[in-house]
Amino acid sequence: MQPLSIFLLALLFTACKQENKIVTPNPSLEFGQPTKVDMKGYSSNIMEPFLSRDCNILLFNNLNAAPENTNLHWATVINDSTFQYKGAMRRLSTNDLEGVPTIDAAGNMCFISTRNYATTLSTLYQGSFSQGTVANV
Repeated sequence: MQPLSIFLLALLFTACKQENKIVTPNPSLEFGQPTKVDMKGYSSNIMEPFLSRDCNILLFNNLNAAPENTNLHWATVINDSTFQYKGAMRRLSTNDLEGVPTIDAAGNMCFISTRNYATTLSTLYQGSFSQGTVANV
């Protein structure tokens, strides 16, 4: 896992622990030390991680550099530093790039894809996420 990704995951967990609180940024606060996390069942690159609002699901894409086929993946949270890999998202992967996933509390997922760029000039997509499947893209 890339060092920046590890650092971002640590920040995401900090935000989850402050759920239902109004947090006002304090410009005098410094970043803490990155925390290494473990992904059980996955040993490749983890990029652009996103932790769901309920802190139970981690969305990410693999390496976005040739010759990789960049796809979206998901994992569940075991604890603050351990995740269980569940796989690539079903009904979503193409031979084009899919990346930068995000999801709201209702399960509406947004992501970037170059799948139809040549014909539509579109790169932003939405679908309904449920247990690793994205429908109605």
